[in-house]
Amino acid sequence: MAGINQSGKYTLEIGISVLPEYQGKGYATKLVKSITARAHLEFPEMIVTYDSQFTHNQSINVAIRSGFEQAWSEIFFSKNK
Repeated sequence: MAGINQSGKYTLEIGISVLPEYQGKGYATKLVKSITARAHLEFPEMIVTYDSQFTHNQSINVAIRSGFEQAWSEIFFSKNK
């Protein structure tokens, strides 16, 4: 499954989920490339983003294979109680 939503005034965010039995077969990359191309056609004024957790290597690799580049990273710390 793949979807896109408006995450900011000028940004669209892609979200995908691939069932385990279909992972590793290139479906995620095809989905992301397809939805990115469609978003650029329908909303040319918007920036398309793909967000992933820093430790989610599979997701990061999908983004890279789909043509995305890393723009920023966030690290959060919490105070021990």
